[in-house]
Amino acid sequence: MKLFNLGGKPKEDQTPREDERRKDESDASYKGPERRSSERRGLGCGLKFRTERAVGPIEEWLHDNMPDDHYMSIEDISEDFYTKDIRVVFANAEQRTKFKEALAYYVQNGEFR
Repeated sequence: MKLFNLGGKPKEDQTPREDERRKDESDASYKGPERRSSERRGLGCGLKFRTERAVGPIEEWLHDNMPDDHYMSIEDISEDFYTKDIRVVFANAEQRTKFKEALAYYVQNGEFR
């Protein structure tokens, strides 16, 4: 019983693929700009959290305190739009710690200090 042959050629009739599928980089015909760069900024420290608070003040705080050093995305929203799963990625661990402290105050008091 053949479990994985789903109506294609019988295994005996199939010819193996050639080994030349992967070409040498020198043979590449791509003429666009080089995107690989050692100068690309990496955002390596992330934080994922769930909140029922408004997202606007969080975005404003990030913009005011860490311009261009973070990336924020809303990962999920409840059907009633009340609960949000948010992911924020920072350039370093110190920024993440600073944000966690500010976020804890915001969650408890409804405002950033």
